Amino acid sequence: MKALKPLTFKNELQIVWMFLRRAFLLQTHFKFSYFIGLLGTVSTLVMYGMIARFGSESTEAHPLSGGYVNYVITGLVINTLLATALSGPYRGLMDCFWSNRAETLMASPIRLQIFAAGVSIGHYLDAVVLVLYGLGSLSLGWRLFRKGIDLARTDGRLARWL
Repeated sequence: MKALKPLTFKNELQIVWMFLRRAFLLQTHFKFSYFIGLLGTVSTLVMYGMIARFGSESTEAHPLSGGYVNYVITGLVINTLLATALSGPYRGLMDCFWSNRAETLMASPIRLQIFAAGVSIGHYLDAVVLVLYGLGSLSLGWRLFRKGIDLARTDGRLARWL
């Protein structure tokens, strides 16, 4: 009986790419669901933006460098990245286990490190997309959001526009 040779580095990268492509296709297969998941980030930003807008006269928020909104957005970004760093491998392995792929992949010649990295890399990609989307919507939409509140307060054009 001949022993299996270990895979080359190029083959291991191809395996990780396959896992990443599979995770991306699964996340974006249902386009409306993926879009609604991204809108969850916007609703969180809007909620904290409203808190910041109505609590802007609060003296507790003045010592924060950059104000309340920067503090909250930084906290949301760090929380997303830390939560994914801690739970990414676990979620990837559990997804693999519950979809009955773990036994097949464990019997393959893939090293355990590549297997764990491959099944968790999709969760890391999703977290990075959410962070970039949240920061982008903050930078692009915050000025429009504030102008919309000012318009609604002055002459009600925003209410007629909606």
